[in-house]
Amino acid sequence: MSLIGQAALPGPTGIAINPVCGSVVVTCIDHAIYRIDEGGAMVLAGCPGNAGFVDGEASLARFNQPMGLAINEEGMIVVTDTNNHAVRLITPEGTVSTLAGNGKASTVSEFSFGNRGCFDSPCGVAFASNKGGTGASSCIVLDKGNRRLCL
Repeated sequence: MSLIGQAALPGPTGIAINPVCGSVVVTCIDHAIYRIDEGGAMVLAGCPGNAGFVDGEASLARFNQPMGLAINEEGMIVVTDTNNHAVRLITPEGTVSTLAGNGKASTVSEFSFGNRGCFDSPCGVAFASNKGGTGASSCIVLDKGNRRLCL
């Protein structure tokens, strides 16, 4: 086994392979998401050492201890932004947006269809393909604080 980039990462917490370009993507406790390839590690989104809850261009976006991530066939990256109690999306074009969550811990009893973003420390995420239908992926989130899986 060879090391990719041999870069020191500050507290890595999650890893996924980007099927579009083959690079490795890693979340770290320093509030950033990194892309790693043969050339080394580079910040893909967020700002190392600067926590926050900001959407927009990847370099201006802010996370608060992102933990889990998953990448679908189109290269869309979904990140569990644990201390923001949110699930975030990074597009291949480099835009970060919030899929669910509002920056505050929420309980299961607060869940309603009008308030789909109720999480308490989401920490894992995966894609489940819809092979029988349109082929679109569904996102499954591990909501640690509420002790549940969310589809």
